[in-house]
Amino acid sequence: MLQKKGNKKNKITKIAVLFLIAIQSINSHCALAYSRSTYHPHIRRSYTHSHSHSHNNNSEFYTFLIYLFSFAVIFVLIQLVIERFIINKKTNLSKPVNNINVTNYKKKRRKKKKKKIQQTFNNES
Repeated sequence: MLQKKGNKKNKITKIAVLFLIAIQSINSHCALAYSRSTYHPHIRRSYTHSHSHSHNNNSEFYTFLIYLFSFAVIFVLIQLVIERFIINKKTNLSKPVNNINVTNYKKKRRKKKKKKIQQTFNNES
């Protein structure tokens, strides 16, 4: 139970971090696009103020949408990869055959050690 909770928490934190990074990148991109479009003298000369303003907002909005869509796709892919990874880890941990083999191996080793100790003890006496 504890392990499952831990995995869930890790998954949530990973997703949250990815989400924050994506938001940050989108924000920085929009800020760059806005600064480029507003402070370029060529754009100011070619359009009237109101027209250039609306044009800039439109392009910004579309770039934002494109980034949002690409982020959604990447997010889904990463989530799938993380889920696969966690599922693989869980299946590897919860293989009963492996656990039985390990316990049997440990038991055999203990028996061998005991035998060796007894033999040395018997030899000394």
